[in-house]
Amino acid sequence: MWQWDLIAPLVVAGCIAGFMAGLLGLGGGVLVVSAMVYILHAQFGELAYLQHIAIGTSFAVMIFTGMANALAQHRLHAVRWDMVRRIAPGMVLGTILGSLLAPLIPEKALRIGFIVFVYFLCIKMWRQRILEPTPRDVGKRTLFGAGGGIGLLSSWLGIGGGTISVPFLMYCGLAMRQAVGTSAVLAWPIAVTGALSYLASGWGQADLPPQTVGFIYLPGLLVLSLCTVIFAPLGAKTASAISPKTLKIVFVLLLLVIALDMTRRIFFAA
Repeated sequence: MWQWDLIAPLVVAGCIAGFMAGLLGLGGGVLVVSAMVYILHAQFGELAYLQHIAIGTSFAVMIFTGMANALAQHRLHAVRWDMVRRIAPGMVLGTILGSLLAPLIPEKALRIGFIVFVYFLCIKMWRQRILEPTPRDVGKRTLFGAGGGIGLLSSWLGIGGGTISVPFLMYCGLAMRQAVGTSAVLAWPIAVTGALSYLASGWGQADLPPQTVGFIYLPGLLVLSLCTVIFAPLGAKTASAISPKTLKIVFVLLLLVIALDMTRRIFFAA
């Protein structure tokens, strides 16, 4: 049975994830995965596929978050559609491959990989200075390959790719706001592909909790989707009003808090 006292944490997580998705061009997956791990563990204890379900649910939520966020960023003229067209096909292929391979990866390995990746990203972004973007001539094959790599990692980490694609787009010469807006659009094809792949790869697996279809936990999907869709446009409007330097600092600090909390839970929780 669904424990109704867990709706409050889901609502809080959904509102924060939606706002941060709009603010920083994320799909909200970093926050949603973290919240789902906590919720699932609190409700069911240790699960054989806890991280897989958290990731699959995150992708399903991002279908709705990503659509709301992409529309908001488009209205704010923050999307480089030429970059979307070149990167998205590789992202889709990488996400499909990674999602199909995910059931073969141990659950704890996925969690540790997620934590290591977030720490690495925090360090790399913190060391980079805020400078005027330098335009670079990045070829179509490079963009396609980068999209494939982002899709592959995203499928294993349960993210919309924003934590990787925002720094990559900045490297390609996009300003922070354009990188955020373009990343928001790129998160949507990853979300759709990832959700369908995790639904398929989790179908028929034994020992899944009630109200779970494939690797998607339906109560979490319902509550989180509603909250993120409402708050993503608010985050996008806020992003257009604050400085790129402030955006970057918020981005790094958010990732650091998430990584520290997940480290505590996986290595030091009683």
